[in-house]
Amino acid sequence: MSELTKPALDHSESLLRQAVKMGQLGHCLIDLANNQYESVSAEYAHLFGYTVEQFMLQFRALEGDMPLVYPDDRDIVAKAYGSGLNLDFEYRIVRSGGRVRTMRKISEVICDEADVPRWLLCTLQDITEHKHSNDVVPEREERANSDTSLQHSEKNYRELVENSEISMWNEDLSKVWQTLEQFRHAGVTDLRQYLNDNPQAVADLASQVKVNNVSRGTLKLFGTTSEKTFLDQIADSFGPGAVNVFVDGLCAIWDGKDAFRAEANYVAKDGREIKAIMSFHIPSTPEGFKSIPVSIADITERKQLETELVERTSYLNAILDSSKKLAIAATDLDLRIVYYNPIAQEIFGLTAKEVIGKTVMEIHTKQAVSAERFDNAIDIVRKSGEYNYSREQKIEGEIRHINASVSGIYSPERKLIGFVQMAEDVSEYKQMENELLKTSKLESLGALAGGIAHNFNNILTGLFGHLEIAGFNLPPDHIAQTHIQTANGALKRASSLTSQLLTFAMGGDPQLEVMDLAPIIQDSAALALRGSKVKIVSSLPDGLWQVKGDKEQLSQVFTNLILNADQAMPRGGTLTIEGENIEVVDDSFAPPLSGKHVKLNIRDEGTGISAEHIGRVFDPFFTTRHVGSGLGLATVHSIISKHEGQIHVESQPENGANFVIFLPAAIGSHEANKVASWVVNDEPEGVSGHILIMDDDEMICEMLTSMLESIGLSVDTAVDGEEAIKKYIAADKDGSPVDIVIMDLTIPGGMGGEEAIEKLLAIDPQANAIVSSGYSTDPVMAHYRDYGFKDRLAKPYQMADMNRKLLRLLDKG
Repeated sequence: MSELTKPALDHSESLLRQAVKMGQLGHCLIDLANNQYESVSAEYAHLFGYTVEQFMLQFRALEGDMPLVYPDDRDIVAKAYGSGLNLDFEYRIVRSGGRVRTMRKISEVICDEADVPRWLLCTLQDITEHKHSNDVVPEREERANSDTSLQHSEKNYRELVENSEISMWNEDLSKVWQTLEQFRHAGVTDLRQYLNDNPQAVADLASQVKVNNVSRGTLKLFGTTSEKTFLDQIADSFGPGAVNVFVDGLCAIWDGKDAFRAEANYVAKDGREIKAIMSFHIPSTPEGFKSIPVSIADITERKQLETELVERTSYLNAILDSSKKLAIAATDLDLRIVYYNPIAQEIFGLTAKEVIGKTVMEIHTKQAVSAERFDNAIDIVRKSGEYNYSREQKIEGEIRHINASVSGIYSPERKLIGFVQMAEDVSEYKQMENELLKTSKLESLGALAGGIAHNFNNILTGLFGHLEIAGFNLPPDHIAQTHIQTANGALKRASSLTSQLLTFAMGGDPQLEVMDLAPIIQDSAALALRGSKVKIVSSLPDGLWQVKGDKEQLSQVFTNLILNADQAMPRGGTLTIEGENIEVVDDSFAPPLSGKHVKLNIRDEGTGISAEHIGRVFDPFFTTRHVGSGLGLATVHSIISKHEGQIHVESQPENGANFVIFLPAAIGSHEANKVASWVVNDEPEGVSGHILIMDDDEMICEMLTSMLESIGLSVDTAVDGEEAIKKYIAADKDGSPVDIVIMDLTIPGGMGGEEAIEKLLAIDPQANAIVSSGYSTDPVMAHYRDYGFKDRLAKPYQMADMNRKLLRLLDKG
């Protein structure tokens, strides 16, 4: 049927009015939405003996005009109305004056732009004279008058079609009908099968179709200028699938249907593709096949929009379906679920099959969500556009944190057409948030621990010094020497505690020195496995190479790994620690390791690590245990990397885990074994020099002064950098220049060692300075040479360590 808009209808009605004036045809337009007359022509009302106003007033509804039908023909009319909307039938009416007239009614459905039947266009013609002879007029004259009237009507109809802006043409299918009847008489029962088996029969039938009376709208649609041009090229106007549509139309005629309608493809003169709906009324008598109006409704634009809509919808659905984090469920206004993406099945705990087509309340009832709470959420969405909520949900036996929102879905005109619920599993974010909070607390505690350790180290430095001075001034066999040694042991344990505090503070760049690994590993194991059921088996050969590393940081590495193994074996087991020297490391590591290395294996018999998790064990905040911050192995990895080494893990579930460490070997260096110190009763000879001590701790200054002066060195002290620089300059002017400055790195409220060394070197580039600090993890302590210092002293230090460094610098002097 034609896609007819209201302006086009108005134009068509104008043409009809011109036609009926000559052909005495009446027409009406019926609105199918309410089954009422929308308009009637003056001739239509006149055929019943009324004016338009009188007719519309009395017979507003379709079938409301049944009183006008001759009583014996009312069943005919009712049956016709019940058989469909495309009609062609005859019946008698009783005019208002009582005269009986015979009418022929033809009706045609007209669709709107959405291809929905919208109007019914009816024509009514008085054919009384064709049905009955007039006694006054001879039969020949009456027939001539009837023929003239019929020709006149056909002429008017042809003019109507030809001038219509709607795409229409007329087809003569009388020969087609005759051929189909011949097939029927020949015994054909299944026309479609017969035509499929005989393609030539289809071609023959197509050649029997005669097209004429092409409308102006058709010429415009196909881009031609005249009916002749169009008809000359009509065979080229049929697009793909035309044969199938033609066969479908033939089958509709064969089956006795009252109308045919199908989508068809056509081609315009310029090659443009036309998608259309082709439709026609199928006559009920053989005579009707001589002239069948065919309408062509152009739906090209609509089809294009439909295609674009399908593509966009498919694209959007693909995007939504591919979401790995966001669950999406959409409903209509009745809250019936119409869309449900895959991740929603995981987060909401229900499959698409369980929810599609059901209302949200049906689903939420299963999940024990109260109707009042749900109604409240919808009310909020209607008022403000969005409702947000959070909840905990058990998914695969695990409690997960879900953040969700419900929003309205609106049309381009901002009309509410549905709702969409989006939800996200934020369990990992929650965990990270908690871990960040933990980390923040750890950092605060670390800062506090570092400050405590710094102050404690200052105290320990003074205590160590004074005890050593006391021991130095007493005979070796003095009874107090035993107490001094006991006190020294206690102070060393206290010093170990400060080292643990600094390790807890998570350190900085390593302070590298050459060392043996065995003692560090043994001390770490003893500390970590205190009270544990785990048995340790150590295989560290005597000839294991030394490494250059930071004792405190490497101790933290071994402590964390041993604690990790202990947690993996809650019922006990064996922890094996092996070490070996590696001349050439396997080049499969990335980045590749070159040179000699010490390899360590720390292997447990615990539950092992799954393939899913093994690649993440060194990630910050990653942990599969209920205890711990998820930072232990990340810290281990960071420290080993800072030592220019590598760490790897090998594991299978239920078969334990093996952490493999590679550290660069310190071949050819034996600094760790050198003990150049002054021991009690072994006073150095010929020592001289001027030492300047910069420290805000009075006890340290007194202790160092007493100790250094006792062996012949001159000592001066300063409380901060400003005073130290002034005294350094004054000593040089007095002819007793300072040989070595010992600078405390941190001076609360004053100039510390980092700033003081910069100013001192600007005055004397050859100045000898040693940096000292209780913050052994400070970057300046790790890279002291980069700041201009010649050496470092990590508090608490003992006389042996300090004396060795002083001697080295004084010898250079």
